[in-house]
Amino acid sequence: MTHTMWRTICLASCIALPAIPAAGQAGTLTTLHTFSGYSDGATPAGNLLYLNGSLYGTAQFGGTTGTRNCADGCGVIFKMNPKTGKETVLHSFQGGTDGSFPAAGLIYANGQFYGTTELGGGQKCLDSTAGCGTVFQLDPATGVETTLYPFGDDGLDGELVLAGITLVNGVLYGTTAEGGSSQVGNIYSYNLGTGVGTSLYSFTGSAGEAFPEGGTLSFDDTLYGTTAGQGQNSGSVFAFAPQSGVETLLHQFTGPDGANPTAGLVAYKGMLYGTTAAGGGGEHDAGAVFKINPLTGAESLVYSFTGGSDGAAPVAGLIIVDKMLYGTTQRGGSYFDCPDGSEGCGTIFQVDPATGQETVLHSFTGKSDEGNPQAGLVYKKGAFYGTTAVNGVNSCYNDLGCGTVFKFVP
Repeated sequence: MTHTMWRTICLASCIALPAIPAAGQAGTLTTLHTFSGYSDGATPAGNLLYLNGSLYGTAQFGGTTGTRNCADGCGVIFKMNPKTGKETVLHSFQGGTDGSFPAAGLIYANGQFYGTTELGGGQKCLDSTAGCGTVFQLDPATGVETTLYPFGDDGLDGELVLAGITLVNGVLYGTTAEGGSSQVGNIYSYNLGTGVGTSLYSFTGSAGEAFPEGGTLSFDDTLYGTTAGQGQNSGSVFAFAPQSGVETLLHQFTGPDGANPTAGLVAYKGMLYGTTAAGGGGEHDAGAVFKINPLTGAESLVYSFTGGSDGAAPVAGLIIVDKMLYGTTQRGGSYFDCPDGSEGCGTIFQVDPATGQETVLHSFTGKSDEGNPQAGLVYKKGAFYGTTAVNGVNSCYNDLGCGTVFKFVP
């Protein structure tokens, strides 16, 4: 089972949390689209992209069903009108050389979309017969998708591409959650000018550096990212200099200071901010928002989730709007409303980076208004947009919903 599938399925049995009702909230949440699990896609786990008045995103499953490669569909790239909720599928992945199961969002540059697929590509892999994953390009004008780089070589150049990509000076950078020389993930690049993909660094698994699930942030000519870790290994924050190829461990998480970061970082006033899915010093290890000095590696907690009405398991990254941090939690929130009252259906939250005060803006109910978001938020014209990987009115895998796209106006 892949890391992403574990996050999708493990909603009711992975952690026991206290049943605390949510505080009163303001704001309006609107479900723009509920996925059916068929041609329109299912299980959107990546961040949305707002471009020229439309939302663009990916769904891990659905699309063309019943193919030789993917019985439930290999996933889709979609476009959505945020005013009407009308969804249009731009590309339905076929598996094989085309790629399968896009787990991350898209970026846009030079009139093209770029992204990754978790598996597929048609190359030989160590742990998968479905391919090691791909980097792809999509022309939004024509809908033509092109596999730019299929990972292969038994995964030595990377395998299980859960994270999105970063574009710096004509070069795409990203991470793979597995593969590399130690099979615990690597950092790679793809040069758009030359068409050459390169494995830049293989993580060793020591000092918490294993299984990077989040993308990289380019800041002051350096790439910064996180590794999720596994078991007693609580993950890390790293820095990588593309020019020299030198990787530096900035911080190794121990649990009370956070554990298992699965998302990338954001920069604000010279500091890096991120989330950890677990740890944080609270009684229930419900996760945290942290900050780290990129020059010294000094890390401190901004907010520790209690696992109650304030949320739990922030597996997605943060965005910054008007000097505030905004994000989602996969669990926690209003337990009395959520069908699975043991963990809650997740929240949308705000954290003041100056004071550490957290405010729950919305608690998902898991009913027709969806729940358990795995992706972060995008902000445009006074509204937040996001996705939930499960729930909604349609039933999909393991009796969970197929996921949704939502709009939230505070």
